Amino acid sequence: MTVGLNYSSCPQALSAAVWSLLKAKKSMLKHKDGFMSRFYLLSETLTPSMAWGFLGTDPALRERCTAFRDKILHFLRLVFSYSSVRYTTVNSLADDIFLLAQQSVESLATM
Repeated sequence: MTVGLNYSSCPQALSAAVWSLLKAKKSMLKHKDGFMSRFYLLSETLTPSMAWGFLGTDPALRERCTAFRDKILHFLRLVFSYSSVRYTTVNSLADDIFLLAQQSVESLATM
């Protein structure tokens, strides 16, 4: 527990810190509606929960966050694997990544 904060206010403080950091980063983007803007928007939601899951005291939440992280890393390894994705044309690349994304979403839904 951080000195000066009671345990129940730590998740809110973490969310506020992440939100402030990402807001500052978004304000410096050249393309306000580009990929990174959307990535930061998603990060505003996921990062505090994941951080609290890993750093907090709830073992069930930590286990779920670890499983989620492992599934996301598995998806990323597949996307950048020449044996899983055809990098021959843009259409074949898009088709393979879309298929992997569908499979990953199904896998996450069963967690």
